[in-house]
This record gives sequence, structure tokens and C-alpha cells, in this order.
Amino acid sequence: RWSRGLGDVYKRQVSGKGSHDTSGNVKVSNWLAAGWGVGSMATATMLNAPTAALLFFLVTIVKLDPLTVGALIFLGKIIDVLTDPPVGALSDKTESSLGRRRPWLLGSSFVCGIAFALLFNIPDISVAATYAYVGVALALFAISYTAFQVPYMAMPTEMTDDYHQRTKIMSWRVVFMSFGNVIGGGAFAALAKNLGGDRAGYGEAAIYFGAFISLVMFATFFFTARSRQTVATAGQAQIPVRQHIDWLLINKPLLILMSTKIAIYLGGFASLTTALFFFKSVLKLDETVFFMVFAAQMVTTIAFMPVCNWLSKRIGKKPAYII
Repeated sequence: RWSRGLGDVYKRQVSGKGSHDTSGNVKVSNWLAAGWGVGSMATATMLNAPTAALLFFLVTIVKLDPLTVGALIFLGKIIDVLTDPPVGALSDKTESSLGRRRPWLLGSSFVCGIAFALLFNIPDISVAATYAYVGVALALFAISYTAFQVPYMAMPTEMTDDYHQRTKIMSWRVVFMSFGNVIGGGAFAALAKNLGGDRAGYGEAAIYFGAFISLVMFATFFFTARSRQTVATAGQAQIPVRQHIDWLLINKPLLILMSTKIAIYLGGFASLTTALFFFKSVLKLDETVFFMVFAAQMVTTIAFMPVCNWLSKRIGKKPAYII
């Protein structure tokens, strides 16, 4: 019902490389699917590096109070959540020669890299000013991440209507996201250690990683230049926010998936945030081993992607997900 409601106010505009089958569905090339999917390497790096290392950095190196820092990080997550709907609405209404989504990818790619670097480059100021700096940096980080991620994740449904083609697109996302998990979750802390493991080392590593994030996000903008996109008609702007909420509330499968995703994120963030403390303080292992654990996870994920795709086509996405 939600899809039917939105379908009345969208019109499809086909642009980009790809062929069409008899049903009119776009067949997305592997090159285009990978070009879009590479963006997840940047978002996963941007998300996982602070999740794994920021609390450790602020508490053990900058010497801030863990409870206060945890509250600031939580506030940053709230800002991320609250900015998702307005960014999505603005993205829907964007009109440009680059389409609706890609201008956001272009603009936010530079801000994301800067925001990441700022998190770990804290000036030598008073404690109160340091808390204020961290809070502002986290807010900028959350807003810039949202500005890229929300329009980015809206693109696959616009690139093709084909059920299996979308699976292929999202499979490339999982592959690159696995690389991003390793780079952000493990490699960042390992690099910071090799650069001295102190305040300056983390700051220098953050500059390198910020540049990497910006470059990969810009590459995503460049590689998706020929993807199919949609444009909004005048009727879309007339849909009140309340109607969007009503469509969401009656979409029970989507609500279930959203709840599941929230549970996954809660478990992932809780374990990843404390993992570096656990490795160093309890297991007495260094950042290199921490990185190796993430590398093993990446290899396992990529190795099983063909199996997951085969199972999805064989028995359907829902049964495959349950298994």
C-alpha cells in the first residue's frame, strides 16, 4: 500500500548504462552495481572507526570522563536519527541535472572526510571546552553522515525495478561494506598505534582516513553517473508528513525489518565500542590482533556471499534471511 501511494507521485526517468528486459526492468551491469556499492566501503569505514576507537581514544588518551563521553556519543546518534527524515524529504524534492540523490553524494563527500578528521584532532584546550568541541564534532559527523547515507541508500530502488537485480546491487554493497568494516573497525586503530598510539598518532591517522572517506564517496558519485534515477512530480511536494508516517505504520513487514535492524545495530555497537578495551585490558592483545580479527570476519563474509545469493534465488529472500 505504501508503494502504491508513492507510485502515484513518481515518474520514472531512465538514464544510464544497462539493458531492459521485456517487462521494462533495467538490468544493472556489474560495473554500475560495484560503482554504487563502493560507497558502502566509505560509510562503513566512517561509522566503524569511531565506534571502535573513539571512546577508547577519548577515555584513555584524552583522559575524559567515560560517562560524559558516552552521553555525548549517544546524543550524536540521536542527532543522526532525527536528521534522517528531513534529509530524505529534501533529497526527494531535489531538482538538478545530476538527479535527486547524486548532488547530495557530491556535497557531503567532502564534509564527511573533514568531520571524521575533526573527531580525533582535538585541540589542547580546557576540559569544559574539550567536551564542547567533542559535542559539536559529533553533531557535524552525524549530520554529514546522514547527508550521504540517506540519499545513497535510496538509489538502488531507483536503479532498477527487478527483484534479483536489486539483490545483485545490495550484494556488492555487502562486499564493500565488509572491506569498510575491516578498514574502520580494525585498520584505523592499528594505524594509529603505528603512528605512535598517542594523541598525535590518532590525529594523523584520522586525517589519512578522512581523505580516504572523501575520495571513495566522490568515486561513488562519479561511478553512478549513468545510473537510472527518478524525478518527483509536483504532487509529491503536496504529500504531508503525516501521510508518510501513516504509510509507514501500516507497512508491518517494513516495521519488523526496521526493528530487526535496530536490534542488530544495538548489538553491534555495544560489542564494537567495548572490543578495543577488552582486547587491550583483558586479553592483553594489541591493535594488530584486533585488526586480524576483523580481517577474518571480512574473508568469511565475502566467501559466503555467493552462497547467500544462491539461497535467496532458490528459496526466496525471507526464508534465506531466517536461515
